[in-house]
Amino acid sequence: MAIATEDESVSEAISSNNSQMGDVFNILESNNILKVGTYGDGIDGHFRTQKFQVVQRNRYDSQGNHVYSGWAVTNQIKIDLENTEKLSSLLSLLLKVKDSSNLNIHGIEYGIKNSENAVNQARKAAVVNATKKARLYTEAVGATLGKVKSITETGVSVPNSRNEGIQVFAADAGRAPVTGGDHAISVTVRVSFSIEE
Repeated sequence: MAIATEDESVSEAISSNNSQMGDVFNILESNNILKVGTYGDGIDGHFRTQKFQVVQRNRYDSQGNHVYSGWAVTNQIKIDLENTEKLSSLLSLLLKVKDSSNLNIHGIEYGIKNSENAVNQARKAAVVNATKKARLYTEAVGATLGKVKSITETGVSVPNSRNEGIQVFAADAGRAPVTGGDHAISVTVRVSFSIEE
């Protein structure tokens, strides 16, 4: 999310932006969403600055000349929540920030926390599944499954973070209808066994 402000004076554009972003920080911290690097019990998420930009604005006048038209300041942060349960109420609170027409919510991105752990669990499950199938086939032909000769991982599929666009909300629109979702991780393995007659 970002706060974007404009003014003819650079100091006024920055001051207005700082004030509004300060309100955002207060809302986040009062909801146990703290600055990155802050740890403790009961933390529901973290936030960090992604971009702070001060740009001189220009426009073309009626004669086609490039003329100064003020300053634009953008302060963009990223908020990481541990779960989606607080998301709807948090969006509603943020939309009540003074001058929230300057507040831009770029979208909600769903991802997998500790994806390496999830991939490793999928690897174990893939080997167990392959062993069960191999045992079923060997028993079907009256043989006995022997020792593992080789294991080859042939594919891992971890979905990219999914971005859900956010429509423009009015400050009095109430709670935003936001839901959670699922991601599926898949691992494919090739396991070779010896077969005993």
